[in-house]
Amino acid sequence: MLTAVERYERAGEEVPSEIAVMEHHRVAAVSAAAARSGVVLGMKKRAAEALCPHIAIAERDLDAEWGIFESVCSAVDTVASGIELLSPGTLLLHTRGPARHAGGEEALARALTDAVADLTGWECSVGIADGPLGAILASRSGRIVLPGESARFLAPFPIESLAHAPVGAGKRFRMPGIPEGAGHMSELIGVLHHLGIASLGAFVDLPRTSVSERFGALGVLLHTLASGAEIGEGERERPAQPILVERHLDPPLERVDQAAFIARPLAEKLEEELRQRGLACMGLRIVARGENGSEIERTWRHEGALSVHDVVDRVRWQCNGWILAAEREASRPGGPRHGAPCAGSIVHIQLIPVHTESAGEYAPGLWGRASTAEKRAARALTRVQSIAGERSVLVPTTKEGRLLHEAIAVRPFRTAPARERREGPWIGSLPRPLPATVFTQQIAARLVCEGRAVYVSARGLLTGVPAHLVLMREERSSCEMRSERAADTATAANLHTCARDVAAVRSSRTGASHGDEHREGEECAPLPAALRHFGYERLLPIAHYSAPMLIDQRWWSEGEGSRRGARLQVVLESGEALALLSRERTWEVEAIYD
Repeated sequence: MLTAVERYERAGEEVPSEIAVMEHHRVAAVSAAAARSGVVLGMKKRAAEALCPHIAIAERDLDAEWGIFESVCSAVDTVASGIELLSPGTLLLHTRGPARHAGGEEALARALTDAVADLTGWECSVGIADGPLGAILASRSGRIVLPGESARFLAPFPIESLAHAPVGAGKRFRMPGIPEGAGHMSELIGVLHHLGIASLGAFVDLPRTSVSERFGALGVLLHTLASGAEIGEGERERPAQPILVERHLDPPLERVDQAAFIARPLAEKLEEELRQRGLACMGLRIVARGENGSEIERTWRHEGALSVHDVVDRVRWQCNGWILAAEREASRPGGPRHGAPCAGSIVHIQLIPVHTESAGEYAPGLWGRASTAEKRAARALTRVQSIAGERSVLVPTTKEGRLLHEAIAVRPFRTAPARERREGPWIGSLPRPLPATVFTQQIAARLVCEGRAVYVSARGLLTGVPAHLVLMREERSSCEMRSERAADTATAANLHTCARDVAAVRSSRTGASHGDEHREGEECAPLPAALRHFGYERLLPIAHYSAPMLIDQRWWSEGEGSRRGARLQVVLESGEALALLSRERTWEVEAIYD
């Protein structure tokens, strides 16, 4: 709205009292006089003109809006760091750390208001609440909502307040499966109003399963925000090497029109780096170094994969804001004010992804948009959830862990994957890419070399060169293990002798006559389909093998979850690659690479 007013002032014309800013033929901002006539956010242009015939229409100019708002962001940076740019005029930040440093939430609110007023000359309003929607609505009256009281605070607000939720393209929440645009939001709010749901409290009182069945993922997201809750982040993927895209600018970036030409190559290079690692960027940090040696940065948050066009826009907006802020500070009488960040001419730009997830979470279908069958299946699964509960439909997801069968979890359909907090790498975990087939049943195996068993010693070294792999029928008992250790002290004549020894051990264990595979009346567990062609007790030649990777999990406890052993990767001469686990001189097949 401020940029539209400035256009009239620069042209020397009188600023109309009834004015609306349009974006994609829908109202994005409206003056107080036009709002009293019935014009609301998300309304179509024709409907706004019908309610207010003398309304002035202005198209939204995001470049100008972000350029002006950058001075506010710079002022907030002097008090608290880690801000999230939501839209021109609105930003979010976590207050726990800054409030502790400022001496309380009230002191933090006063510091933010004073900083914006001193450095920009504008007034601002600060609201503090548990969730983003509660904080946005609290900022309209400058309120501080106590912890745990956000749901009660939001309950009296009219249902039209959902239009202020940070949902949609370019805003904080854009989860997969959620339609974008102000039109979808206004339509959903209209449906809720016609159903007699007049307040956010009445909307929250609806069963979550009913909301999911009727309004899908968008309704569930709004239901969560209206209850004052925060949406959990997706699971972050940490690349093995940090991703950094940078460019030294010679000549320096001094004009606004130069930013677009610089942003495109940087965005394309960043997309290529992410594509090679199979990642998608949801959070981007833009760092600029000025000719005077100062360095400034800004972090952009975006739920959903940032495309090349999205990155170009954000680099262009940010550079425009920094250049305009530097020009305004330089033109002030007496020079720049103390504490006002000023980069001057930009000589170096860096793009650093700070929040990356697996690209598969946001990848489109093979033929573009979801097909009719996929939409029908999604509706059917949502219907099942509404009848049998949210956890009646589960989808697989990955989590951190050392053992492969522990690295697979399930979560309810159409919910964001939970983010696990961890510090540093998981020592002992299998490097990516992970095997496609992980076995849940225990498949005993044996590594042999010239008739002797090969295992991992206490020093983490192999006791021999693995030559053959043998799949055993069942887990061996302690008596058999003692006899195997005794047999390891003798050297067999050749590999045929080893094969006869394996058959003899099986025959003595089952008590069956020579040639029987198992005791009469006892059924052996069949091998999984991926290993069935190998067969039991056959010598499988090994072509390559890796160094053993030691696993020492929960070493301080001997209870559940503790494990000490090693992992070994082997490639058979037939081409199959297997992952083996060892424990106390025994081996088992953990997974197979497809």
